[in-house]
Amino acid sequence: MTKFCIETYINGLPEDTEFIDVNSRQLNYLPDLTRFKNLKILYCYNNRLVNLPPLNVNLHTLYCSNNQLLTIPPLNDDLKELCCDNNQLTFLPSLNANLQILNCSNNQLTQLPPLNENFLELYCYNNQLTKLPPLNLSLQILYCYNNQLAQLPPLNDDLKELYCYNNQLTQLPPLNESLQRLHCYNNQLVILPTLNANLQHLYYNNNLIYEIIDSNDLFIINKKLQILHKFCYLYYCLKFKTQFRDLLWKKIREPKIMKNYHPSYLNKLLIDGTEDLDIDLLLNSWI
Repeated sequence: MTKFCIETYINGLPEDTEFIDVNSRQLNYLPDLTRFKNLKILYCYNNRLVNLPPLNVNLHTLYCSNNQLLTIPPLNDDLKELCCDNNQLTFLPSLNANLQILNCSNNQLTQLPPLNENFLELYCYNNQLTKLPPLNLSLQILYCYNNQLAQLPPLNDDLKELYCYNNQLTQLPPLNESLQRLHCYNNQLVILPTLNANLQHLYYNNNLIYEIIDSNDLFIINKKLQILHKFCYLYYCLKFKTQFRDLLWKKIREPKIMKNYHPSYLNKLLIDGTEDLDIDLLLNSWI
């Protein structure tokens, strides 16, 4: 069997090549590809690559999964889909403005760069993430399971699928109306937010809340959650009643009374008349 030679293969391609597929070739490196000005798709997954050459300016799809990559080169402006899962990445470069799909799962990432406005799908599971960046408005799919997340950012309105199981979450943000799938099992959740009307799949077992609300019927779960939320609201209102009262007095009522009835205004009030003077309020403030 003839051994594949990457140099011979690349040199034999015309300069107007738009698609290069060199996956599963046991490659240790890729030669420079910048002469291919029209290159749009590069498949180099299932190899032994530790780095990549600079990306072509017109590249819009890069599949470099299942290698030994330590870094990803700076992303070109036109890149829309990047699959770099199953490597040894500890960080990612800044995301370009047009990237829509990113699969960086099964790496050693501890953080992610900010998401651009056009982002649609993010797969970052099986990493070491402790937090996520704010979600952009157009994100539709978020797979962040098997990390070390203690909380999630607020959910955007267009999100449809959220897989956040096997983390350290104690609560979830309010659910958006478009969410259809929520997998949040194997966390430390003590409460769930109110479920939206479009939710079709909910898996929340192996959480503390599951011991309180053990049901597979979304309607029943939501009814019980509403009761639980009202109970929690009442409980904390009663628990912090004194603090609320003191806060209302010290921050709102007392400063207003001191301003309106300070002795420095007494002479003016006596001259102008007392029709604006709230005697009852003044007396009650002294009692």
